[in-house]
Amino acid sequence: MKILDLSLYVVELPFRFAFNHNLAKRSRSHNLIVKATIETEAGVSIGYGEGIPREYVTGETIDQAVEYLKEKYFPHFKGKEFSNASELLSYILNQFQFFGLEERPNGASWCALELALLDATGRAENISLGQLLYPDNNNHLANSIKYGATASLTNKNFLSALLVFFKIYGFSTVKLKLGKNIDDAIERIKLARKIMGKTTTLRVDANCAWSVSDTIAFSQRSEVYNIASIEQPVAADNIEGIAHLASSIPQAIVLDESLCTIRQAEFFVNNGIKIDFNIRISKMGGVMAASTIKNLAKQAGISCHLGAQVGESGILTAAGRIFALNNGPFINHEGSANSLLLKYDLTKENLTFGYGGYGKLPNGLLQAGLGITVDQKNFHRLIEKKSTVIKMSPHLAATSSRQDKNSHLQEMEIGGKR
Repeated sequence: MKILDLSLYVVELPFRFAFNHNLAKRSRSHNLIVKATIETEAGVSIGYGEGIPREYVTGETIDQAVEYLKEKYFPHFKGKEFSNASELLSYILNQFQFFGLEERPNGASWCALELALLDATGRAENISLGQLLYPDNNNHLANSIKYGATASLTNKNFLSALLVFFKIYGFSTVKLKLGKNIDDAIERIKLARKIMGKTTTLRVDANCAWSVSDTIAFSQRSEVYNIASIEQPVAADNIEGIAHLASSIPQAIVLDESLCTIRQAEFFVNNGIKIDFNIRISKMGGVMAASTIKNLAKQAGISCHLGAQVGESGILTAAGRIFALNNGPFINHEGSANSLLLKYDLTKENLTFGYGGYGKLPNGLLQAGLGITVDQKNFHRLIEKKSTVIKMSPHLAATSSRQDKNSHLQEMEIGGKR
């Protein structure tokens, strides 16, 4: 088993509508896509991975993430040979530690690389990502998960329309993005409770907008509306404030921006701080790191939410769904709004949640790798003008074309869209 080639792309995924919260406003997402080509005795296999650098979360800009992959990570993998898949998995873990990613919150770039390698390895071995990473789980898996809905920090009229849609579509959990103004926050959850009814679970996410005193005031004033959790109310580095809130208000405190690494998870576990974890695949540095954090939480009795970054394509959606099906239970699952949010997706399969928020793997649990097919037409269309591509050798391009005519993307020079 040999890693023949690693290619890197930056794609721009336009949204159907803007999605806003306290830390960012966006109408499109710039995502990293890594393509890994692995050769075995059976032939050549190609896998795809995705990561979404967000500077206010993982500290990575797109340019920095590209640099990490090209200059640091790729040279440690390209051309490496392994006797079997298990040896490759061990090497990935070893390199994750070598680059200090257990304590350095730069996970999005690594996630794209890891997922591409895992997808290619699964396809080479003709086993699913779940079978590859969790071989003892496959007799005990659920066949679907239930997603909650998330409402952007938008104007009240659009919020009302979103909430009506969520109600009609059968969602039983809704999370509202809130801004700095506590009076406005109360009005928004009042509206949500009115439209969604008494039985819907309401959660809120302040994205670091508040102080400790703001959060306590919100907690008290919102008690009548029965809010289940408050996500990241204070700045990511305000650990003392988080600990104080976790012990003094009735709503659960959920960590997001404060939880990007294994070391951060260990800190909260070791100090017995009563919080919930929001685990996002890209933020954590891939499925393997996310699994480690989920296991830490399970041992400590910490509840977990499956998070998602706005703008994930079907590649990350599939990875998150496989992760959730193998590592449950989660209090809430987020994301999977693919065709509702994205004008174009990167997968032929539609992984958008169905009625009630339910989502399955469209090709079944045991499909090879991530079990998805990259839509080459959309991929070509969405590569940015300043995309970064590592060219493969002419020999490999010819070999790959013979072995994988449906999924191979011919390499292009840095330049315009195709």
